[in-house]
Amino acid sequence: MVFKKQLIKMSKWTKEKCHEEALKYNNRTDFRKNSRGAYNYSYNNNILDDVCSHMNTKKCKPMNYWNKINCKYIALKYINICDFRENDNVAYVTSCRKKWLNDITKHMDLSTNNKDRCIYIYEFEDNKVYIGLTYNFKRRHAKHMKDIDSVVFKNKDKIINFYQLTDYINVDIAKEKEQYYIDLYKQNYNVLNKQKGGGIGSNILYWTKERCKEEALKYSNITDFYKKSYSAYQSIIKNNWKVDTCSHIPETRKPRGYWTKEKCHEEALKYKYRNKFKINSRSAYTKAQKNKWLDEMCSHMN
Repeated sequence: MVFKKQLIKMSKWTKEKCHEEALKYNNRTDFRKNSRGAYNYSYNNNILDDVCSHMNTKKCKPMNYWNKINCKYIALKYINICDFRENDNVAYVTSCRKKWLNDITKHMDLSTNNKDRCIYIYEFEDNKVYIGLTYNFKRRHAKHMKDIDSVVFKNKDKIINFYQLTDYINVDIAKEKEQYYIDLYKQNYNVLNKQKGGGIGSNILYWTKERCKEEALKYSNITDFYKKSYSAYQSIIKNNWKVDTCSHIPETRKPRGYWTKEKCHEEALKYKYRNKFKINSRSAYTKAQKNKWLDEMCSHMN
C-alpha cells in the first residue's frame, strides 16, 4: 500500500504539468525554491531546458573569457566610464586589475566636469534632508541605492520623497546653488550633508592610498571589504595598491592544483547535501564534477 501511494505521488508531474508550473516563474532559482517537485522531475528527466525556455538565464562565462579583446568589445558599447562600470562591472574590474582601462576606454568621454548639473534633494523622516549635485539624476539615485557608504543608503528606509530642485544648469552656477540650498534648508531641517556643497570630484579622487589603507584595516577578508566599501576597493585595484594596503588580509584563493581527489573528498564530508557542497565550496565541487568524482564524493549525502 505504501509503495502504491509513492508511485501515485511520483507520477503527479508530467512534462506538460511541469511546463505549466514553470510558466509561473521568471528564473530557475524561484522555480526550484517554490516548486521543488516539478523542478526535480524536470531535472531528472532531462526536460529542464525545455520547460524553462521562457526564463531569463545568465550563463557563466568560460574561464579566461575576460581577456583584453573581450573587455574592449564590451567597453565599446558605452560612451562614458560610469555606464561601463555600472552595467558591465566584471569587465570593468578586470580591466582595472590588468591595467587595460586607459587603453580600452580611449573612445569614451572620460571627463564629466564640464557637463551641466542639477541640484536634487532627499527628504527623510525626523525632518532630515540630503542635498546633492549630479549630471545625471537617474543614475545618481541608482548609485545611492547601491552604495552602502552613502548617507542616503543608510537612511533609505526613512525616505519620504526625492526629486530635482533645479533643471540642468551650468556647472559653476550649480556648485553655488548647491551650497545655497544647503544653507537654506539648515534653517528649518537637519541637513545630512557631511561635506561642503559644490564638490564635483569622484569617489576615486577621494580614496587616496592612505585612506584606502585605513579603510582596509577594518576588514579581515576581501569579500567584506569589496561589499562594504566598494569605492575604496575599486581605487586599490585601479592603482595597484593591493600589496601595500591589504597585506593583513589572508589570501583565500587556493593555489593551482590544490584540489586533489583526497582534498575534494575531505571537503565533501563537511556537507549532507550536494546543494550545500556546491554553494559553499564551488571550487572543490567543480573539480570533482569535472573529473567525474562527484558521485563518489557525495555517496554519504542525502
